[in-house]
Amino acid sequence: MLYTPHQPIGHVGLRSGITTGAIDKFKVTLTGVGTHASAPQNVEDPIAALGYEITELQSLISRELDPFTASVLSITHLSAGNTWNVIPSNAFFEGTVRTADKNVRQETKDLFLKLLIIQLWHITLKLILTSTPEIHPLITIQH
Repeated sequence: MLYTPHQPIGHVGLRSGITTGAIDKFKVTLTGVGTHASAPQNVEDPIAALGYEITELQSLISRELDPFTASVLSITHLSAGNTWNVIPSNAFFEGTVRTADKNVRQETKDLFLKLLIIQLWHITLKLILTSTPEIHPLITIQH
């Protein structure tokens, strides 16, 4: 059962074709060595690297995939540090990729991974990618 604001409570709506896209959850963690904010030259800042990764990933869908394919990448949660005067040792962001087609789903995963691997050449931080395929697309067929 999927809630949609277009249907009154207690009603069920049906349609032919793709109703929901596949959902793949991801989490990217960057880990290094923290330091006092007065000495940023001593470490690779995971917050700066995190910001760069997020910026690059936001252009992944719009610049790498056909604009007529259905694919959405949403970064919905990020966290780094817990005080104002320390560069933290780690930072992470997580979110979802939603696609309607299995080929586009795989292409998006491949591009996502390729982008992260390319970024690894520029940083000395440890990068961990956790990806969980959550839900396949819901497709209904009218008979």
